[in-house]
Amino acid sequence: RFARSLDRVRQRLAGRPQTPERISVPVGDQMRLLDRAAITWIAADNNYVRIHTHGHEYFLRSTLQALLARLGEDRFLRIHKSRAVNIAEIEMLRPLLRGDIEIALKDGTRLRASRRFRKALFAKTRQ
Repeated sequence: RFARSLDRVRQRLAGRPQTPERISVPVGDQMRLLDRAAITWIAADNNYVRIHTHGHEYFLRSTLQALLARLGEDRFLRIHKSRAVNIAEIEMLRPLLRGDIEIALKDGTRLRASRRFRKALFAKTRQ
């Protein structure tokens, strides 16, 4: 019975859809579809996330962890307990005191990465 259950779990995992290229976010009484590539960075705000794109900010009822699971780790990287960044948007890294890192994005935004996420940040940006 255990082996059959394990086979069912494997089949379900194998049949999971790929990471979506777009996500929907509410804008007034409508839903806007955002391309994953258009998202520059994301910030947690209680039970919501603020999704930043070039020139716009959207609120979505979700946790940061749940949204990152939907968007995929191939493109986004958590840099702080309450922030994540689109890896393709990183332009420069600058070491700060106590092991933190300042991240400059292509649009001029500057974010601070905590030392807890330093190793993953360097691993992803050196690829």
